[in-house]
Amino acid sequence: MASSEEEQARIWNRMLEIHADQVFSIGLVSGVLQPMVVNENLMNVPENAFYNWDPGAYFGIHNMAGFFYKDPE
Repeated sequence: MASSEEEQARIWNRMLEIHADQVFSIGLVSGVLQPMVVNENLMNVPENAFYNWDPGAYFGIHNMAGFFYKDPE
């Protein structure tokens, strides 16, 4: 809901700072915690998901064909 690109950048940088401060694992092989930004109208995106390049190329393992947009109200 940011009203400008500057505000979006400020919020994103703050999110990265919080993530860096709160990270408690370094996934050298897999299992890395990864913040994701998802449009509120994009449905069927898992709240917590497996993040790794192989298998599935990040989100691919979660069957992205099942993601869909709901009609905004």
